[in-house]
Amino acid sequence: MKFKYKGLLVIAVILCFLTLVYPQKSNINNIIWLVKPQFDDAWSFKEDMVTVKKEGKWGYINKEGKFSIEPQFDNAWNFSEDVAAVKKGGKWGFINKQGIFVIQPQFDWASSFRGEVAAVKKDGKYGYINKAGIFVIEPKFDDVDYFSEDVAGIKLDGKWGYINKEGTFVIEPQFDRVRYFREGVAPVKVDEEWGFISKEGDFIVEPQYDEAYEFCEGLAPVKTGDKWGYIDKEGKFIIEPQFDDAWWDFSEGLARIKKNGKFGYINKEGNIVIEPQLDGAYDFSEGLAPVKVNGKWGFMTKEKIFVLNPQFDDVRGFNESIALIKQNGKWGFVKNPLTAKGKIENYEKAGTLIGTIFSISGNEVIVAGKIAEKVRIFDKLCTFSGEKMIVLRADFPMMTTSKCRVISGPIKDLQKGMKVYLYSRKEN
Repeated sequence: MKFKYKGLLVIAVILCFLTLVYPQKSNINNIIWLVKPQFDDAWSFKEDMVTVKKEGKWGYINKEGKFSIEPQFDNAWNFSEDVAAVKKGGKWGFINKQGIFVIQPQFDWASSFRGEVAAVKKDGKYGYINKAGIFVIEPKFDDVDYFSEDVAGIKLDGKWGYINKEGTFVIEPQFDRVRYFREGVAPVKVDEEWGFISKEGDFIVEPQYDEAYEFCEGLAPVKTGDKWGYIDKEGKFIIEPQFDDAWWDFSEGLARIKKNGKFGYINKEGNIVIEPQLDGAYDFSEGLAPVKVNGKWGFMTKEKIFVLNPQFDDVRGFNESIALIKQNGKWGFVKNPLTAKGKIENYEKAGTLIGTIFSISGNEVIVAGKIAEKVRIFDKLCTFSGEKMIVLRADFPMMTTSKCRVISGPIKDLQKGMKVYLYSRKEN
């Protein structure tokens, strides 16, 4: 009898361990459809709209799931700063949210607007235009990146350097590849090795890594040999190289890593919070992470509880409370099943509180708080009015305040004193 109880005890311990380590499925079907799968292709929501492809053409739907701009374009990007780049008749132009061309199709390629400028390609060369469609930097480069921290990486005669918004070189072309400036530092490649430079073009960390990405809150992922770790701005390893792959953004306090062919998550101390046992994973957003188990994707909390069980063929993370999912070869959209209370608790635990709303004037919102410490230009912030989430973009962050604009949600619901959280880092 004693052996029987010991056996039961061992089984109980094993079950407890499995519960702690492996994600647990929910018995509740939490799917709240915005639009059931029906699109051939689609992006994630941005500025309350999203571009979708149907019957070979791209159009835009709103958060009611209805077409606000009918499918008519050969290709299309999401809206950014109230305009979207679209391709029609073999050329790219820009439309407003009514679907009217504000810049006629004339470019071989176009990026989205960011900071009132967009990169475009014309006659085989790249330059930058303003919202009037006028070149502010003439097309003369072989390749270009977005502006970040007021400078952009450009390629000329086989080498990369950086220009300012007047098109003047601030760092002459001399690198084999460059990435974006973040926190005053950028990864650059010389021969076959990556290092980090300041905005003066001086190396603060000499080239020595096989791969490197941007800094986020003082840490940057770098690859040495076949393993990834995280360094500080002095080049010291804070998290030793041990991962097969690693990502730069500690989204909601956690970063994705890959180890022994499986995905998991670590915190900024390098501690594994969710064991590498997932077949696929994306960043946490709005308290949930898209993860893949046994060939199917679902959405999981940081407590390893599925709120949407693995059942989708592909997914993207939640953005503006809506996620893109794929089933049976078609794309659709689901709503975040977490309540505002659940999302707020997640942001509080993650330490992403920025401050509060100080003032509101028109579409401009001033946020006061730990701006210099936590916010970079074009980062997204969020606040809540009841169950409504309102997303802001930090257009002009300073030491203790930031000018922001509302990019999603009703501005009429904002009030002074509302808590504001870091929502996501700017896209690159």
